[in-house]
Amino acid sequence: MSPSPSPSTLRRLAVVGLAVTAAATLPPAAASAARVTAPGPWQAANRYLVQTNLDGRAAPKLEPRAKVDHVKQGQWVRIECQTTGEAAYGSTVWTRVRGLYVPDAHLKTYTDGFIPGVPRCDQAPPKPKGPSRAKLARIVEKVAYEQVYGPRYGRYYNKFRGKIIWDKNGCSVPKAILEIEVGAGGWLRGKPVSYYAGLFQKSCDRHDFGYRNYGSNSDGLKLDPTESRRASIDTRFGSNMDHQCEEIFDREYVEALQRGLCFKAADAFQTAVQQQGQDHFF
Repeated sequence: MSPSPSPSTLRRLAVVGLAVTAAATLPPAAASAARVTAPGPWQAANRYLVQTNLDGRAAPKLEPRAKVDHVKQGQWVRIECQTTGEAAYGSTVWTRVRGLYVPDAHLKTYTDGFIPGVPRCDQAPPKPKGPSRAKLARIVEKVAYEQVYGPRYGRYYNKFRGKIIWDKNGCSVPKAILEIEVGAGGWLRGKPVSYYAGLFQKSCDRHDFGYRNYGSNSDGLKLDPTESRRASIDTRFGSNMDHQCEEIFDREYVEALQRGLCFKAADAFQTAVQQQGQDHFF
């Protein structure tokens, strides 16, 4: 009489039996389910049979060839997209595989045309969405009301060029108004109006920026074309010019008169835009 199997042997036999039972219940060809062997719609995970060695092209045409034997006979490859191109081997359909185009005639796709549902390579990709108007408004406010010499003007110019108006025309303030405000012979060491126009250039740039993006007389965003907005931009213009006067004439050896004349010139520039800026803003 044969000895009874030990408990450990019985456990091993049970494990083997379960494994056999599980394998028997698997659907046929589960391991190769992504390989296409019959007509059907395109799926990103599907793999199609390569029927002959195929060179890869950067464009859907026979020449030039970007890579010899890009895919080889017997390989199963994924299809990224299909498009129409130069006639090749009886078909004008080209298929992109691994980033390059191959003639579709030598792939087993079970159709002479486009696979149902396959993406088209020649479809223009969706345009990336730009920043919202609300975001642009926040950027404009940060730049327009930034204290002169701050970093935001340059930083956002590089990032939002083309989405926000950055055009500027310098400190184009009528000379006659400045002379009335400051008085004849009142310029710093005899400097002409052009001297102050250059000195206040950065403040003028920010002022122009505010007018062009808040006002209505431009192709800009027209964020707030109101008189109260224009007045606030003019006020910021004046404080920026005063800040420049303090920064430029802050050394001990500079006479107080020089700084005072700079402040008077700043007042004249601000008065000029307050009196004659409407046409440029509205």
